[in-house]
Amino acid sequence: HIVATTAVSDDDLLHAATVFAEYLDNDEDGVVDNQAISDNLSSRSATLVMGATESDFENAIEKIPESMHQRFDDGEIILQNLFGDETINNDETPDRFDASLEEVLHLITHGGWAHAYPNVFAEQSGSLIANLTDTARGGHFEEASIDDCDGGGQCALPSGGEYPENAWYTYDDDTCSYACMITEYVYWGL
Repeated sequence: HIVATTAVSDDDLLHAATVFAEYLDNDEDGVVDNQAISDNLSSRSATLVMGATESDFENAIEKIPESMHQRFDDGEIILQNLFGDETINNDETPDRFDASLEEVLHLITHGGWAHAYPNVFAEQSGSLIANLTDTARGGHFEEASIDDCDGGGQCALPSGGEYPENAWYTYDDDTCSYACMITEYVYWGL
């Protein structure tokens, strides 16, 4: 699903939908290239949520009933945000990066790949991609609890925030959980 606030332009919404469709049907023959990924996105109500700006998005999220929050926390419903002001048609603005390329991919890898192929792409310790991420980061650095991922520096980063010298992937966002580190590793690898 793709949902947007009324402040998101039709052009931005359609651009995000086109990027989503092209990731799922890369050869553009009108058929999803990998049905297992599509089925997993669907079964988890994977949804790209667009606001015109970050504050527009946050205002919309605040209106979601509290009863729905547990469904998000449990992974029953998977959300990914995208803001209209970071959705760029590169034909019009070639010097700016189009964040829809990253954020839509995050939704597909997190909601589709990770569940369709858990031994390879699960965003948890022990999957092939987790092991590769750990190697690239120079070790296994995981938060003790998701509550540690509040920007306090204890979220999936090495002690003291310094990666070992042998690390070649050193993402340092202290709000990015271990699962997020894996998602970002896949994105940056691609």
